[in-house]
Amino acid sequence: MDKLEMNLLYILGEECSEVVQAISKANRFGFDTKFESNLTNAEKISYEIADLVAVYEMLVEHNIIPKYDDKLKQLKKDKVINLYKEFTNSKNKK
Repeated sequence: MDKLEMNLLYILGEECSEVVQAISKANRFGFDTKFESNLTNAEKISYEIADLVAVYEMLVEHNIIPKYDDKLKQLKKDKVINLYKEFTNSKNKK
């Protein structure tokens, strides 16, 4: 692994952590709250995901990872999310 690959992977990990942190703040304080920033928590999530996507695109651009564009996979993920949503809703009714 060369220095560029290593650096981008470190940054990718950092960006993933920042997305998780932004989501945690929204869960704790709500989407509309501004926490240590001029951005609402919803805006902060969007901002951090944009950073994550930018690093992903750099990894693809430098041929470090392949571009992933699978519409079928996205449809399967939607199905799984809806299945878990239904399961959670049924558990909460009891």
